[in-house]
Amino acid sequence: MTQIRPLAPDICPSCGAQRSYRVFEGAVRCMRCGQIHTSENDGHVSDEELETLFGDPADAVSAITGAADSEMQRRRERYRPSVILKHKNKDEIDAYSDAIFSTAMEHVVRKDWDGAIKHLRRALDYNRNITDVYLWLGRLLPDEAERRAHLKTLLSLDMQHGEGLRELMILDGEIAWDQPFDDFTMPEVREAGEVEAEARGVKCPRCGAPKLNSDPLWPGILTCGACGHEVALPKGGGDRNVARALIRKRSQAVEWVIGARVLACNGCGAQRTLAANQLAEHCPFCGSRNVITQDATGSLAQPDSVIPFAMDEREAADAVREALKSGMERVKGWFVDNRAERLMAEGVYLPYWVFDASVDVTRIYRIRDDEARRASPLAMPIQSSMTDRFADAAYNVAIPGVAQPPAWLLARIGKFEFGGHVAYAPELIAQHSAEIYTRDFDKAAMDAHGVIGQAMREKYNTNTSSEVTISVSTLVKPISFRLILVPVWAVTIHEKDGDVRPALVNGQTGKVAFGKAAKPK
Repeated sequence: MTQIRPLAPDICPSCGAQRSYRVFEGAVRCMRCGQIHTSENDGHVSDEELETLFGDPADAVSAITGAADSEMQRRRERYRPSVILKHKNKDEIDAYSDAIFSTAMEHVVRKDWDGAIKHLRRALDYNRNITDVYLWLGRLLPDEAERRAHLKTLLSLDMQHGEGLRELMILDGEIAWDQPFDDFTMPEVREAGEVEAEARGVKCPRCGAPKLNSDPLWPGILTCGACGHEVALPKGGGDRNVARALIRKRSQAVEWVIGARVLACNGCGAQRTLAANQLAEHCPFCGSRNVITQDATGSLAQPDSVIPFAMDEREAADAVREALKSGMERVKGWFVDNRAERLMAEGVYLPYWVFDASVDVTRIYRIRDDEARRASPLAMPIQSSMTDRFADAAYNVAIPGVAQPPAWLLARIGKFEFGGHVAYAPELIAQHSAEIYTRDFDKAAMDAHGVIGQAMREKYNTNTSSEVTISVSTLVKPISFRLILVPVWAVTIHEKDGDVRPALVNGQTGKVAFGKAAKPK
């Protein structure tokens, strides 16, 4: 059997589309972005080459078109017809629209795609607000641009529509159309042990020194500590959509748990094994600073932004000494000798997942009438109720992405001002330690649900009467999130009585929190 040489790669290097190349106007073009595949003949396919590959050129074009049609047929066949309309607002669905949609689904069952599209267009002409119609047109239409337009309209009506988001992600090349997906199944968790990692070496572009320090007053500027050269970092960063991230994660077959990462120093080439939670390291052999950018599993999410340190090591130590003079610390000194003999401080960037969410709040008043009970002790009190509904939002809900330091200790150093963050670049964090998240965004989102729900109950539960009972329920819908590295000074206090006590200092505000003292092991 003759081996046929492919005319173009499976993935477009320009837009990332999968299997999007077609022979068009004498060139191998990406049908999404128009990029021409460059080969020995600059992307143009001669009649002789087509003859060599496929025989007659017309037959070659026909074969490509037939392959595309076959792929479209397989893509359409993977969808299961909808039994009922899933539109979130059932009041917007009338009997006529429901009947037209049901007829379209009957055509889908028979694999009569043209008939299904015809009836879906009829339903759209009659009612332009039903999300199911836009979803199925985005699935069945042959033209990619038209499919994209219908899916975007769907998401304008319901921005968190999971099925619509997945179809748009397929068009964007983020996931493959034939990739298995289940709304209720998470990837299989496997342990990977040690994996190789890639890192970026951080050094001054003028003198090569690894001493690039961030200026708190000008957080987008780095200054070389050796020669004074200033390096401006590019702008970037942005929010991620929670629903898209969940779809991407559930489309993966395996979720890897990393034991350690093996890194080759960018300065001297020496291999180092880093702990699974370590993001940046200082090479002991050549002094180079290395920041991990990815590992062999390809599953490491890079931070979106960084909050630079607003205080240095000396200022952090002074803040701890001042906090040790507080009244509570003096009272403790009556029982133990908790005076500080020496302090050791290390700057570390800790990962936080920061969520923005919309919230639907339902508040129910139940008013008790005791007059009937006073008239007759056996009578049940009469209750009347009233329901209010509110649309609210929560912003910058920060959840730690690490288990250590513990959440209770991190909560004591107070909140961070996220308006002071800058776009992430490895050069920004190289001068300090930095940790990789050990709790992924989906687990952090569950904690965010609880934090937001509690805040909304406190905000809307304003009962001041013993005769009124208020119940508040919330529906939290996380919309976007960011992975932000926050500055923390980890301080070890060696006390006069031999105890070792941890303390944390908010590297932005200077607020101090003390841990529990213990004898060194």
